[in-house]
Amino acid sequence: MPKFQAKQAVRIVACADNPKVVGEIGYIVDEAEPGPLTDYRWTVRFGRFFTGPVLCSSDELAPADS
Repeated sequence: MPKFQAKQAVRIVACADNPKVVGEIGYIVDEAEPGPLTDYRWTVRFGRFFTGPVLCSSDELAPADS
C-alpha cells in the first residue's frame, strides 16, 4: 500500500524542488506510487494559481492532520 493516496492533504516539511513551499499544505496528485520518471517523488499540487505543482520525496511530506 502506498504511503500516500491521491487527493490526500499533505504538509510539506522540506522540498528540494521548491523550498518556498515548506510549511504549506497541498494534495497528492499521483494515483499510483511514484516511479523512475519522477525520481520516485510524489507530485503535490496547491490550490493557488501562482504556485505550480512540485515533486517531493516521501521523507519531505507528512500527512496534513499531524
